[in-house]
Amino acid sequence: MKIIVENTVCLNTGDAAILLAIRHILRTVAGDGLRFFVFDSQPEVAARLYPKKDYPDLEFHKLLSETLFRYPSGSGVKDRLKPHYNRLVHKVLRNFGSDSLLGRAFFKESDRRGLDIYQNADLVVTTGGTYLVENYNLERRLNQFRLDAAIGKDPVFFTQSLGPFNKPYNRHE
Repeated sequence: MKIIVENTVCLNTGDAAILLAIRHILRTVAGDGLRFFVFDSQPEVAARLYPKKDYPDLEFHKLLSETLFRYPSGSGVKDRLKPHYNRLVHKVLRNFGSDSLLGRAFFKESDRRGLDIYQNADLVVTTGGTYLVENYNLERRLNQFRLDAAIGKDPVFFTQSLGPFNKPYNRHE
């Protein structure tokens, strides 16, 4: 069984504990034949902290919401175009897929591999400690959920905290 754990930051000991708890719970319920594909914001570092020899069932990848989408970093023209670019990414995924001619031209090989892992996953678990709270910008998280939806995956939430959602935009999304 292929399981994706997304939105985790394994450098954060709380997130790492949640990841290992998810792994333990699912292995207890489903047995040892599980493979975990962890989509982390710093997968290279996470892979060093959780080496294959100790965690042979964990494979780390860059969080797709951080590689596929672009986020404003100022107030220039490029920043005003980024939301349009992000909508185009969603449209390409929804209507054509990552393996289409347009998808191959639009997405890097590593992104297509990540998207392929998602498409073949049996379960997507979205997680984090202080995860969906308005103290932080939620756009990256929301883009990850949009990506899940475009691929046809409904994530299971395994998180310490979410909400309250007081901002109308966040409540709507």
